[in-house]
Amino acid sequence: MRTKHHSNGFTLIELMIVGIGIAIFLIMHSPAYKLEIAKQKRPDAVAGLQQLQKIQELFREKCPRYASNVTSSVEICDPEKGYQLHHEALSPDGHYSLSIIHPTTRSSEREMRETYTLLAVPLEQDIHCASFTLDQDGNKNATHNDCL
Repeated sequence: MRTKHHSNGFTLIELMIVGIGIAIFLIMHSPAYKLEIAKQKRPDAVAGLQQLQKIQELFREKCPRYASNVTSSVEICDPEKGYQLHHEALSPDGHYSLSIIHPTTRSSEREMRETYTLLAVPLEQDIHCASFTLDQDGNKNATHNDCL
C-alpha cells in the first residue's frame, strides 16, 4: 500500500518561475532599461520636427510670415488675428509634444529675414535628452550632442 507524500516546500520549477519574474521586474525598472526605451523613441522627435518644418515652409508660401504656433483647430493667416499653423502638436508616434518657439523677424542693412525654431519635448521623462530643436536653416540641436 502506498502512502501519500506531502511536500512542505516549493518545487524547483516554482522557484525558477518566481526568480525569472523578479528578474524581469528589476530589469524593466532599471535606469538602463528606461534609457534604452527612451533612445528608441528619439527618432520620433526628429521625424516630427522635420514634418513640422515642411508644413511650416508650405505655410510660409501662402502667408507673409511663418506661423507662430501650432493649433489643431483652424489655420490662421491674418496680420490682425495672427499666424497659426494647423497641425497635430504631437510627433508621428505620439511620444513628443511639438511647438514653435522664437518666431522672429531679423533685419540687417541688406535684408529682412524671418526665423523660427521648432521644439520637441518628450511626453514621458527622458532625463538625458529633455528636448530637441530644429530651426529654419535645418540646424538640429538637443539637450546633449549624442541625442541626435
